[in-house]
Amino acid sequence: FNLETLGHYLVNAAGSPPVSISIAPFGQVFPALLQPAHAETTDFALVWASPEKIVPTFTDALNCVAVNEDRILAEIHQFADCLRESQKHFRALFVVSWTLPLYRRGNGILSLKGQGLRKLLLKMNLKLAEELENCGSIYLLDGQRWMEMVGKTAYSPKLSYLAKTPFHSEVFRRAASDVKAA
Repeated sequence: FNLETLGHYLVNAAGSPPVSISIAPFGQVFPALLQPAHAETTDFALVWASPEKIVPTFTDALNCVAVNEDRILAEIHQFADCLRESQKHFRALFVVSWTLPLYRRGNGILSLKGQGLRKLLLKMNLKLAEELENCGSIYLLDGQRWMEMVGKTAYSPKLSYLAKTPFHSEVFRRAASDVKAA
């Protein structure tokens, strides 16, 4: 999704350190990590992507189709391999955990049973955390915390449709604060 709003918050936030940004082309997570355009001058990279863009099998789960959890875990392993490979280009790599909008009820009361959507997303985030546990320069940031701080307006379907920006600007402001602190 479009991270320009976050970029503006990072650049314009008061306090140290000053930040200048370069935003990867839209939808190009893997190429931007493995062949960064400004690697020689880049202190850190922030990786924030929708779970279904990184883990394609998760799209089936979003559509209430039974999925192979081993396949999902293998896709997360591939993503983690990419992150581990890319850490040589950056002093630090910040990866935002995956979240779901409140309007994604998925399986309703079965959301935390079987292959419920929330249960699956919890497993995905746990697998990613375990994969990155021993990577000294990769840090997993808690995106769910930002969503909870903003509340029910954290996700904006209207902004998502119009600007490919799924979150309210307040989410980005809080994210920028945490990234600057890191």
